[in-house]
Amino acid sequence: MDTKNILVVDDDAGTRLTIRKFLEFSKAARFDVAEAGNGEECLEVIRSFGAFDMILLDIEMPDMDGFAVCRTIREADQSVPIVFITSHADVEHRVKGREAGADSFLAKPIKEAPLMSVIKLFLNAARHR
Repeated sequence: MDTKNILVVDDDAGTRLTIRKFLEFSKAARFDVAEAGNGEECLEVIRSFGAFDMILLDIEMPDMDGFAVCRTIREADQSVPIVFITSHADVEHRVKGREAGADSFLAKPIKEAPLMSVIKLFLNAARHR
């Protein structure tokens, strides 16, 4: 079973911890989880680490919103799945997210079953490209 590298970007440490615990205790796959607390830190982690198998990205962050981060990532990498994790999953935010290059959305508070389903969906799709 391959280890999958997931980057979790959220300014809320509790959200990052919740997602990390869901992934670390997953029986479906092995995950290495990297974290970033804001958009600039996210881009630095990507520059330092290299490619990720998936990015879970908050929209509302203090320095650079998730839409700008997503657009920046898409300039360099069209293939990495990017899933917005947000309390703003309304139509307007979904449209802006799709325009920025996001693949999907998960509404906060994050629940384990929907999170693992979306991860499985995108990681399986990436394997078959």
